Amino acid sequence: MTKVTTVNQMHNDFFDALAKDQPHYNPLLTDVCCNNPCAAMLCQRMAFFTLRARREGGKGWFDKTHDEWFDELRFTRTRLETSRKILLEIGVLEERRWGIPAKMWYRIDVDRLAELFRKARRAEHKRLAKKKVEQWPDQNHQRPPEPNQILEQ
Repeated sequence: MTKVTTVNQMHNDFFDALAKDQPHYNPLLTDVCCNNPCAAMLCQRMAFFTLRARREGGKGWFDKTHDEWFDELRFTRTRLETSRKILLEIGVLEERRWGIPAKMWYRIDVDRLAELFRKARRAEHKRLAKKKVEQWPDQNHQRPPEPNQILEQ
């Protein structure tokens, strides 16, 4: 039961950290991003900028050049393009070319990201529950008590 609380706490901590620009690694975000840690890092930064743009009264759009992404994440052009492609495929990234001269603008669909995060969290719950069941019998070779036995005691 402790692990389930930990998974819920990871979800809450992740979105709290996004709002405060205190990035930290979250393995569930990597799961959401097709097990690609670079896409997860890019998604995390883009989500922060989207939330910041919304707080400033916009619709969440922000622009960044490749050089700015390189300064922030040290991603090569290929790594950046691959990560963006993953985010587009899972439906969390929106891109537009606007302005004269044209700039690339980005926005993360935070609702879609939260939905995928919840699905990843549920999958993690199931994985942990299955792992717990597979670990019995315990070291004393005793079967854990049934739920109704616990209530009777």
